[in-house]
Amino acid sequence: MPIIKGSKFFEGSNLDNNAFSYFKPDVRQLIFSKKKNPDGLHLIFLPGYKEDNSGQGVWYKQIQVRDNFGVEFRKKYVVRDANNDPAAYFEKSFKLHYPEQAEPTTDDKGFKVYPYYGRTTTRVVFNVAILKELQKGSSLDKVVHVLDLPSYNGADQLTKWMNQPDSEGNPNPIVNDPESAVPVFVKLGTGLNPWSITPDASRRYEIPEAYGDSDNLYNLDNVFIEKSNEEILSDLRGMFSGQVFDICMEGFHGLTRVVIPGKSFSRDEEDNIDMAPVTFKKAGPVVTKIPSPSVTPALKQVPPLPEENEEEQEVVTEPVAPAKKMSTADLKSFLKTKR
Repeated sequence: MPIIKGSKFFEGSNLDNNAFSYFKPDVRQLIFSKKKNPDGLHLIFLPGYKEDNSGQGVWYKQIQVRDNFGVEFRKKYVVRDANNDPAAYFEKSFKLHYPEQAEPTTDDKGFKVYPYYGRTTTRVVFNVAILKELQKGSSLDKVVHVLDLPSYNGADQLTKWMNQPDSEGNPNPIVNDPESAVPVFVKLGTGLNPWSITPDASRRYEIPEAYGDSDNLYNLDNVFIEKSNEEILSDLRGMFSGQVFDICMEGFHGLTRVVIPGKSFSRDEEDNIDMAPVTFKKAGPVVTKIPSPSVTPALKQVPPLPEENEEEQEVVTEPVAPAKKMSTADLKSFLKTKR
């Protein structure tokens, strides 16, 4: 297939980069952390992996992710359908019925600790090339990777740079023009806004066809691990008591009630819900390389060019009134009543 030029706009929100990757294990994910690429890398953002309905090249994938999900391990998953996500339904209902327990707390390091259903935020995913490997003419498996960035104070830095005017008032160029790509320095630091994403328009590179060809790029629609509604519902059942689960999932389409042995409590006992933070084991995502054709094209440096959702609605569900227990005396009296 030919190289597909992309458009320069995307939008989204925020998500911290943590463990338990939602990428398939055979995806070459480019990781930035204290151990991996701590000094940052110069990257080339690659052209489109597909065309949209208007024929424009699509060169990024915006995704909604639920993270901090679970009790023993704070997992995360890509939300397939925001309007039919069990955890989102549970979260809205939990905030309605148990507003105090729904408030996030802060641990001794100053980080927020969320209820076990977690939170939902947005990331943007790209195909990128490592510039130093590209310059060597290395094989595709050493050059092309998937980069996952938070969109707020992350990927949106690219949009801001491309929209900034130059000295003559013209916007900066698109960073991934295959004929004149702008190298971008990417580094993960510390603090509230840890990502540093800095394009350098003083240098431009022509992307060799083999690296920019859509056949050799990841299809960003198909790189994520799928999590079914059944799995999510099973996880939620393991996080909360049976009665809280039933109250918060009342009315969810397709829900099958499952009776699980164990203590449940009434709404009168809601102040005793155990929502205390727990200690979680930290682990890094596993990145496995997949076979790719070996190519050795020359990287040509070129002179600089002339600068040139529906609104969410709260879901209201009524709690199930607890049944009143009958004493032995009440039962005898009931049986003796003439009817």
